[in-house]
Amino acid sequence: MFVIQRQIGSRNPGMRQTRAPTHSEWPSSSKTEDKPKQPTILNYRRHRDADKSVPKYLVKNLLTETGVGLLSGQSGTYKSFIGIKLVGAVGMRQPFAGYDVKRQGASLIFASEGAGELPIRLEALSEAEHGGQVLPVYYCDAAVRAFSTRIASPA
Repeated sequence: MFVIQRQIGSRNPGMRQTRAPTHSEWPSSSKTEDKPKQPTILNYRRHRDADKSVPKYLVKNLLTETGVGLLSGQSGTYKSFIGIKLVGAVGMRQPFAGYDVKRQGASLIFASEGAGELPIRLEALSEAEHGGQVLPVYYCDAAVRAFSTRIASPA
């Protein structure tokens, strides 16, 4: 990284290009500041860094084991239907859309629309595809508003 500095007190008061100091060259006021601080929450990587680790998938080639999944699309494109089928497959460790589920787990659904229909849909899925078993699926029955000063509103 380079910075432009103005020379002060020089015969040629023009601009010159100098190298910015590296972390090890920064002045330090105490011994504790000599150690570089490690990020506590996020790791940062540059595009095409050497780390080419393959993610671990929960549903092979569709959904990773860690992170957050998002189903988005226009109204009427079966997002809720697909999402409920997915959480049922993960909850019972059964294939989803022809893909293997690597391990069983619980799911949490935040439904901003149609939260009142979730119990009916989950019960229908349980009866039709999972022998009436209780599914490890939890849901928030209040409409979550992502861009509001209020956290939730009653359904």
